[in-house]
Amino acid sequence: MKDISYILDRDELNENDKRKNDLVKLIFSGEMVLFVGAGCSKRLGYPDWKQLIKKLEAFAKKIDSGFTINNKKRDNNPLEYVDDIKDCVREKNKEDRFYGLISKIYGNDSIKPSKFHEKLVGLQVRGILTTNYDMILEKALIRHVDYPMSVVLRSDKNNPDLSNFIKAINAKGKINKYVMHLHGIYNDIYSIVLSAKDYERVYDIFREEDASLNPLRKLHNKLLWSFFATRRVLFIGFSMDDPYLRRMLQIACLNLMNWEDCFHYALIGIPLNNTKNAKALKIKAQNLKDEFGVGVIFYGVSNDKHSELDRIIDELYEGQDQTGGIGTLKQNVQIVSKELVPDPVKGKLFLEQWKKINKRMQDPRISDEN
Repeated sequence: MKDISYILDRDELNENDKRKNDLVKLIFSGEMVLFVGAGCSKRLGYPDWKQLIKKLEAFAKKIDSGFTINNKKRDNNPLEYVDDIKDCVREKNKEDRFYGLISKIYGNDSIKPSKFHEKLVGLQVRGILTTNYDMILEKALIRHVDYPMSVVLRSDKNNPDLSNFIKAINAKGKINKYVMHLHGIYNDIYSIVLSAKDYERVYDIFREEDASLNPLRKLHNKLLWSFFATRRVLFIGFSMDDPYLRRMLQIACLNLMNWEDCFHYALIGIPLNNTKNAKALKIKAQNLKDEFGVGVIFYGVSNDKHSELDRIIDELYEGQDQTGGIGTLKQNVQIVSKELVPDPVKGKLFLEQWKKINKRMQDPRISDEN
């Protein structure tokens, strides 16, 4: 059976392992932000971007037999193509049915989170961002926290929950119960970012000759820039082809002049049975590193199965317990102090010492004297 060594040469394997080890350290430090794309929902039956567009164009054709299905535009300019679909829907006065279809697709209550999703949101990260319209991450969070909450970013109104999300991100030591939906959610039609005009409305970063000089005019720009410039981000479920996402990463790199290091990471599947596609992905990965400061960590994909990604998330999740990660500090102290240090005074001293040990495990720069 083929593994990733069939696709990557020795140097590439060593670099991939190094990045994976660096990611493990960052996850265990509790300092990363998780950014979840459509690939993580696709495994449950939700459509990916291309599949969604096909569903929407089929709807346009149904309400207007004169609508022209344009395969070339769908593949090469999908955002503009969605504008064509929305124009057709608007002309036929069927916007309620259009957004009703989106709500039906992503609001399917019968779809439940898998173990993969429960472990993904259980990683000790600072916060969770997503561009997905569904609420599968909130459903998965129920295993870890009481009352998970969605924060839907709207450019046309105030966002009272945004401050709670920011506060939660800065509260180190517990799982963040908030999931921020950057591009809307299925049950709030005015929040959905779907077409080129929608993206321009909320980002507005391609209208200037040099947008890097003034990238922070819109709320979405400000928020993404702040994460990309001040936090370490793990992308999962993304193809990393979104032009607006890439532009915001580029702006952060330009402003900070940081291209040399892997500031962020992306877990991306590489096909084990298609050397041509694998070669193209390796070129793409190098570009992501050079232009956007994103280090790609490859995992093998065979027959469109992402079981290797499941194994990586399993190891990260289970490793938190084995290494005394943030989420297990209180539990471990209670067990050890009860069995080995019954005296209350000694137990208190042990608790303080354990906190110091755990802190040093998360940050090796802290000395024993601190």
